[in-house]
Amino acid sequence: APTKGICLNELLIGDLNLMVPLMDPINNLRNHIYAFSVDIEAFFHNVIVDERDRGAFRFLWWESGSSSSPTVTSFVLRRHAENLEGLASERVREIIRRYFYVDDGTGGDDDLDRCKKLCKELEEAMALGGFSLSKWIYSHKEMAEGREEEGEENKEKRILGIVWDTKRDTLSVAIDEEKYKEEATTPRHVVQQQAALFDPLGIVAPFHLLGRQWTQKAMTGKWAWDIRTAEEVVTGFNEWTRSIIDLKDLSIERSWNDPETIGGQEQLHIFSDASGTGYGAVIYRRVTGKTGKIKVSFVCG
Repeated sequence: APTKGICLNELLIGDLNLMVPLMDPINNLRNHIYAFSVDIEAFFHNVIVDERDRGAFRFLWWESGSSSSPTVTSFVLRRHAENLEGLASERVREIIRRYFYVDDGTGGDDDLDRCKKLCKELEEAMALGGFSLSKWIYSHKEMAEGREEEGEENKEKRILGIVWDTKRDTLSVAIDEEKYKEEATTPRHVVQQQAALFDPLGIVAPFHLLGRQWTQKAMTGKWAWDIRTAEEVVTGFNEWTRSIIDLKDLSIERSWNDPETIGGQEQLHIFSDASGTGYGAVIYRRVTGKTGKIKVSFVCG
């Protein structure tokens, strides 16, 4: 909000965004039959902001600035990819440059042996910059080749804000039940609980819309952040949160290809609609393989 006609957000320089969009590594995970995700070990301890520049990484009311920054780490990865020219393959450099969201990266291939080779080359290329890779997660266990897999005893792995069930090779929404145990009675509670449902792929976007509509109703009429909202909202919103647990049963296929559709003819089908209380859109990928097989996959909503 402006103070004396000035809003700090309007003074920020927004024309240089070095951060990789979250959807890029997620879609890269889905773009291959054999896929993996990996973490850069202790990334924020290895890449720090120069002390002379830390003042640019602080809020005005804090005395000191941050010693680490996602923007700086993203810059370092891009610079490392440039330095690897002639030392690593273009595919490896592309993963480092485009498919790491801060310290979480993804990659893959449609051929098992090529994917194994890619994992090894990525590990070697990152080591040239002093970075160790850990927390490997694979779509197929035969890709590991001696590396320790993250949470081997648990088939469901949380990466990039979503859940990857490596046994069924599906993706779903990450649900934190603890955040919905307390009944929401004020607009502040409603906003907090509605925002806690994070769904970057839009798998449950229609359901999410219902929560946002209750949020809008909580802020109509005479309202304040910490005053009990209308009983209609309290009842309706809490019924909505109690059903969130059922979203665990909803999942989509991770890979939008199978062996028969690799190299096929692709189409994107986009649908959208709007009403007086909301709007939405969904994208499906339709591919016709060389044998005539058709596969339709949910892309995002």
